[in-house]
Amino acid sequence: GTNSPTQFKQRADFIATRIGGLLDLAQARFDGDALFRGAILQRGLVLSWKPDPAGPPLFAEFRGRADFRNVQAGERVEVAGVVFRDTANFDATKWDVPLIFEGVRFTKGARLSGAACPQGADFSNAQFDGPLDLSESTFRTLRLTEKPKLTDGPLELRGATYEHFDGNVDAFLQGFTGANRQVLTRLEKVLRQMGRDDEADQVYLERQNRERAQNWSEGSYGEWCFNALYGTLGNYGVRPYRLLVFSAVLIWLGALVFQMPGAVVRKDWRGMNAPFDAENTTQITRLSRFDALALSICY
Repeated sequence: GTNSPTQFKQRADFIATRIGGLLDLAQARFDGDALFRGAILQRGLVLSWKPDPAGPPLFAEFRGRADFRNVQAGERVEVAGVVFRDTANFDATKWDVPLIFEGVRFTKGARLSGAACPQGADFSNAQFDGPLDLSESTFRTLRLTEKPKLTDGPLELRGATYEHFDGNVDAFLQGFTGANRQVLTRLEKVLRQMGRDDEADQVYLERQNRERAQNWSEGSYGEWCFNALYGTLGNYGVRPYRLLVFSAVLIWLGALVFQMPGAVVRKDWRGMNAPFDAENTTQITRLSRFDALALSICY
């Protein structure tokens, strides 16, 4: 426990154990593999603690593999400052309390595929030297890095669901480099529900650009041409101010054409169903600048 730090010199096997109380391993050091797969910790898991509220935490260190797959923990979970020097696997875990990785370092990344965090998970102050896999996991609130530029490993969020997102969107997009529509659409939807429309537009535009690049790499040149044209002219429908410029240019060119001598023939209609006599009812003319501009706008 916290008063007498334990050192596991070889493998520590807690597989499928059931502990009705609190498992306190703060300051423990695991030199070999730490296996907690399938354990049920009814009152929770303590891997760190603060003897002084204002001081640094005392924390456990995992030098071998840390296998927490299918672990269930309730009431209390403390992992602040923990160091994982090898692979850390939290696949299919269930946490009944908020999972806060305050100052945790994952030297080779971490896996939380299929994990259930109904109270949310906070990775904003954790350090990932390898990939962070959150695929197929569920969160109430997902907090990722607050830094403007990602300094951690890549992100994987295929199939992940969450109701709220906190973090820097630029860093998120730097970490998730794929063109997966589901991942980016989920983020865009959540941001719009939170009222962060500008960031949602940023995610939408990034998704369109990535899908366009993917179309080119896959040889779908027709879709690539359409997307490129839509993006160039209309900015994919997001604040398409450039359409005003293109429209003004087209109107100006049309006015120049319509103002040329003989470019416009004025028709003298004698009835909707009457035949048209080119010799008697047409008059070749040259429009004024104003009339040419009005006709260009009309067309």
